[in-house]
Amino acid sequence: MGCGKTAFSKLRIVTIAQMVGIEPDWEGFPGVFGSETYEVSVGAIRRTFQLCALGLLVAMTAKPTFAHAEPPKKASPGVDASAKLAARKLVDRARELIANAIPEERVLAEQALIEATRKCRKCVDAYAELGRLWLTEYSLGRTGISALQRSAAMAELVKELEPQSPLGDYLGVEVLLTIGRQTEAFKLYSGAKKEFPNHIETLAFEARLWAEVDPERALTSAQDAIAKGYSLQELSPWIGNAIVKSVGEEASAAAIAKFASIYPDRWLWHRAAMSYATAKKWNEARAAFQRAIELGNNLESQLQLAIIEYRDLGMAKEASQRLEALGHVVRQSKTLGIDSQALVETHTAFAYLNSKDTNLAKIHAERALALSVNNEARVNQIIETFKTEKQLYLIAESLLKTVSSNPLLEDAHLALAIIATDSKNYQKTVEHLSSAIALAPERDDLYSARGHASYLSTRYEVALEDYETAIRQKPDHAPYHYNKACLLSLLGRKSEAYESLKTALFMNQELRDQAVSDSDLENLRVDKEYQTKWVQLGLPLLGSKKAPAATGAESQANSAATAVRARPGKLD
Repeated sequence: MGCGKTAFSKLRIVTIAQMVGIEPDWEGFPGVFGSETYEVSVGAIRRTFQLCALGLLVAMTAKPTFAHAEPPKKASPGVDASAKLAARKLVDRARELIANAIPEERVLAEQALIEATRKCRKCVDAYAELGRLWLTEYSLGRTGISALQRSAAMAELVKELEPQSPLGDYLGVEVLLTIGRQTEAFKLYSGAKKEFPNHIETLAFEARLWAEVDPERALTSAQDAIAKGYSLQELSPWIGNAIVKSVGEEASAAAIAKFASIYPDRWLWHRAAMSYATAKKWNEARAAFQRAIELGNNLESQLQLAIIEYRDLGMAKEASQRLEALGHVVRQSKTLGIDSQALVETHTAFAYLNSKDTNLAKIHAERALALSVNNEARVNQIIETFKTEKQLYLIAESLLKTVSSNPLLEDAHLALAIIATDSKNYQKTVEHLSSAIALAPERDDLYSARGHASYLSTRYEVALEDYETAIRQKPDHAPYHYNKACLLSLLGRKSEAYESLKTALFMNQELRDQAVSDSDLENLRVDKEYQTKWVQLGLPLLGSKKAPAATGAESQANSAATAVRARPGKLD
């Protein structure tokens, strides 16, 4: 479901911040944005493309990568009042969808905006929103360069349709910044600001522009724009940024909550809640999330509230109920895709796991895995959580189905190796580790883990091959040499075993204590030929005994379970 409006808007914030963040481009401008009049037209933006480092753009008729819409034709004179009202509703709906920051809904937003331009050929807000949407999708890397050209076309069209507004100019500024033309962007901004100093679009643009550099100025502009009727929802990301910049991260939660109390907005309350959660002020976070939910944030705030309930507040039962209800909403939605469903199912499983309801935890984890076959990060998150709770066996069957559908999931194979080892099915352990090695042949720890599994099934020759491979990849790791010595001893290759043991003890003196009583080294310890050499290694001739769980080749791996960790972790 994404991570809220702030995630969607962050790129635009950063883009606008470039206006004041590149020092060389300030040179030659009196003051900051000087009083001199600069003649840069929106219509010149397209021509600028041909000079920028991006090179020539594709033709306007090229197939878009994000949408199937072409820039609208020029508006026809006269607009029916009912058509204008219908277009306005579509634009408002599109803005709601864009604010939700859900990828699937952005496509619907685009469709709504295109429909608005069909109903009302002079609806400049629809053209401007389309331009911003295409520009954002391009900046996030979701579309090709044709989207950038279409954004420029929208800026030009908006200026043509409504020359008494700076809206087209400011969209043009964002386009110019995106292609790295800061100087032209400054000139266009300066000219628009001088011509329309108190226009609502100027106030809104300045709220976005100054949020990171002059937060007090940004907040003043935002409040003035809101007073004139500008959408609070449209400005809330920059308002939040300005408040954080003004008071600091630690004090930002209370400050944002205070602002939201005066200017109620679902995303401001959500951001206040997230800031409270970061500060571990759980009760305040919970209250802020609930306020955001009351204002209509029924997806992201519900999810985040449920997470802190089961993870931090000891309210796993309440969280489970909240997530079950959210899951129903997501499944019934015509716009949310399987990724959103998988996310909710994953956290529902975690909530039930925290409440010790393993049956329901298993059911929801199975659903989440089935929906996440191509999402390696989520699969790994589920594995790690169930592993930490020592409940991996619950998802064994689901993991088998997952790797059957997507055999490239390395950690899923490792998790299955853990499960097989715990059930003493070492042949299966070897099979799953072999699959993992095929995906990551550079990982020495995987060869060691597979060697350990072969050792446990007394296949010493096979185990020795894996430890020799591990040594070739990490020759300075003493436990590998020690385990090789144990295997050589068990195979009766005493001379080689002694040399490997000597190398291991030279690298790590702490291994001496284990070697003294390790039954895998019994062949060296009792052989009169090697007893003198044994003593020369500083090892007393004590009676041998089999250590309960970590002797010989077990000393390094201890079980295949330890192989499942974040890359590039190694077994120690």
